[in-house]
Amino acid sequence: MRFLQTLLPAPWVDREEYLVGSVRGRTALHLGCVDAGLLEERILTHTLLHERLDGAARELWGLDIDEAGVRVLSSRGFARVHCGSAEDPPTTIPRSYFDVIVAGEIIEHVRNVGLFLDAAASLLRPGGRLIVTTPNALRFYNPVPAVMGFELVHPDHLAWFSPHTLAQAIERAPPSVGAVHTYRKTPLLRVERTMTPLQRIRPPTANLFISFTHRIATRMSSHLGDGIIVSARLAEAQTHKTDPVHERMSLHS
Repeated sequence: MRFLQTLLPAPWVDREEYLVGSVRGRTALHLGCVDAGLLEERILTHTLLHERLDGAARELWGLDIDEAGVRVLSSRGFARVHCGSAEDPPTTIPRSYFDVIVAGEIIEHVRNVGLFLDAAASLLRPGGRLIVTTPNALRFYNPVPAVMGFELVHPDHLAWFSPHTLAQAIERAPPSVGAVHTYRKTPLLRVERTMTPLQRIRPPTANLFISFTHRIATRMSSHLGDGIIVSARLAEAQTHKTDPVHERMSLHS
């Protein structure tokens, strides 16, 4: 068995610009549209991704499990936002309808990745695109907190994906991987209101070091970047993909 996998080329892109460009002039569905936990801040600072996608898409829909957040978006004029699970989308989301589905930073939250990807495929029209973004398991600074007994990870994340494992997961679902990209997002420390004057000096000092090492490491290889973007396309005439493991089992049964 071969454990050393060859990584596909993964050029850098600006994550949000890539996603906005992908939905421009198209009928799109944004999975995880609420940006739970940060919605109010995103609205106040005009940095809500769903708003940017809405300005570019011909027709934009949204789906999120956060019921309160969906109500907020609805109250702000986003007409086609729905509450429900991306693993089992509600019937209010039309099937075989969307040109593009944007699944930004959501696959690491779902309990069943296979169900999630199959459900997304069922919502795409033939030839439609699924775009998945997620934090990168290979990002260069992941091992650093482990030395001190910590893991730098969102408390709600259930999985890590590398460029290879994310592409593999998608390839076992109906869409076929077309391109892999990476993006940078420097993990800078914030000055909190509760900090003492002495403590307030530490984040800016640490950020100088973080920015320098981040720039050097990510220039060495794009595969050490902060996040991954995989673009996959559903076949024009949908055919069933056979799982090679199940195929081998059938041959020997």
